[in-house]
Amino acid sequence: MKRMPGLPEEPRPRRGWEPILAGELASRARHAIAAVLKDVAKEDHASAVHSGILGEALLFGHMVMNSMASQDDCLQLATNHVERAIDDFHRIQHLPHLYGGYVGVAWTIQHLRALVMEPNIDPNQDIDNVLLTLLSDDRPWAGFYDLIAGLVGIGVYALERLPAPSGTQIIARVIAHLDRLSIETSGQISWKTEPSMLPARQRAEAPDGYFNLGVAHGVPGIIGLLSRTYRRGHCRTEARRIAQGAIRWVLSQRLPPGKQSAFPYWTGPGTKSTATRPTWCYGDLGVTMCLLAAARDLGNPAWAAAAIQIASDVARRSRDSTLVQDASLCHGAAGMAHMFNRLFQATGAAEFRELALYWYESTLQQCHPGQGVGGFESYWNDGQAEGYRPDPTFLNGSTGIALALLAGLSSLEPSWDRALLVDIPLHDLDVNA
Repeated sequence: MKRMPGLPEEPRPRRGWEPILAGELASRARHAIAAVLKDVAKEDHASAVHSGILGEALLFGHMVMNSMASQDDCLQLATNHVERAIDDFHRIQHLPHLYGGYVGVAWTIQHLRALVMEPNIDPNQDIDNVLLTLLSDDRPWAGFYDLIAGLVGIGVYALERLPAPSGTQIIARVIAHLDRLSIETSGQISWKTEPSMLPARQRAEAPDGYFNLGVAHGVPGIIGLLSRTYRRGHCRTEARRIAQGAIRWVLSQRLPPGKQSAFPYWTGPGTKSTATRPTWCYGDLGVTMCLLAAARDLGNPAWAAAAIQIASDVARRSRDSTLVQDASLCHGAAGMAHMFNRLFQATGAAEFRELALYWYESTLQQCHPGQGVGGFESYWNDGQAEGYRPDPTFLNGSTGIALALLAGLSSLEPSWDRALLVDIPLHDLDVNA
């Protein structure tokens, strides 16, 4: 498979991306990235395909895009990971999941396609045909609706495929299914997670199901998908209508003043509204990213101001209250750093830059050379066992951490975070509005 020398040029945003790491902190970040690159280059990690999104390939590819490290070596390694993923498609768990399934592998291949493949080679067309059959209008959707394992994740992949006709068809069918699954009351729109979809522990807490408020598994992820669909000029009437109703619903779920967080994990009859950590998967910062992007995409300054106020409230909380236990993107320090960096780049607010730097420092403090993958280990708790272990993956492990550090060093806006729905448009905004 012949490699191409670079990616197609994309329109420049009105306000460019600024590197925020400098001096000793930047030097430590470069060393940490180099250590991760070294470990994932020498190890044939089985995580690549089975984690869905290929963190190793993304890291090597984005090092090339940022003209960092050995470009020839990184380009070859990115190509090797993509080629191996294509060869291993038959061994992937046959689930249409963005994280942990073939949709995530296809997203990575599409994301890096111009970098590692000939323009006339499209290994994802067969995947598109499978998804179009799966999303047929003549059968109800019986799977998850969320970003991690459901409709939203498929929609994120479809957006990456645009302007391919199959991408246009897939996103239209995803939105149609989301519309059918929605529950609308007094202008507010939400989606219920049925008890049969819940793991045992959550089913015990919510025997009748719940309405989820996390980006990874809930309504904010739908808002993120709809706003980006609107931004790209597709299904604009439906996307705007549904997103507006969903935003109204999310904002109506804010906890009373004085609580530890603005939003709970989930809500519903008979459930307890429990405060969350301010992380990506569940938490105020993740919700903020989706709300602010949608407010800008849909042109609603009041919603933008509400989102920024929530983020400012998070910035002023005790940092010890975050309960961050590792450096991962999903629920760790690197995810916090990257989201505050995104907020700074989108608003210019100094408090967000300060918090981004704090969390970058926290991320690097968790790097212990010789341990894990590139010095990082990830915290796991599956309800039966807990502890730290090596993890090279994008969402929970070292390659995602390295990508967040790279974004702090770079003058190029990251595009890999489209998979997290945190890519807020870089427009100037009066943060005091």
